[in-house]
Amino acid sequence: MQNIDWQNRLIKVRCKGNKEGLAVFGKRTENLLLQWVNTYKPATKLWDLNAAGVAIMLQRLKDRTNLPCNPHTFRRTFASILAKRGVDSLHIMRLGRWSSIQMVERYTRSVQFEDSLKLYTDIVH
Repeated sequence: MQNIDWQNRLIKVRCKGNKEGLAVFGKRTENLLLQWVNTYKPATKLWDLNAAGVAIMLQRLKDRTNLPCNPHTFRRTFASILAKRGVDSLHIMRLGRWSSIQMVERYTRSVQFEDSLKLYTDIVH
């Protein structure tokens, strides 16, 4: 619980390679987290999940939705959504904690010409 900065919507997380990092969350996630905290009233930890627990949770989500549910898919989707909304690769790299711009560009290849054209048109007009 002490790792959540509610005011700035940041949470300290353990990342790939057991590195610590900060993850941002939006208003909707804030509301869901507050609802969960108010319901379950955790003393110190929100969840006691390790990598295996996350893998099981994602597998259950995949089984229910029949959609790809793994950390790689979530990261790629995160990068693609930000790119489609006009966030530049450097900011995406920092938010997603990638080590290089090339990795971000690999993840955001799903952004099509039409997406870029719409962004340009929205900015210009």
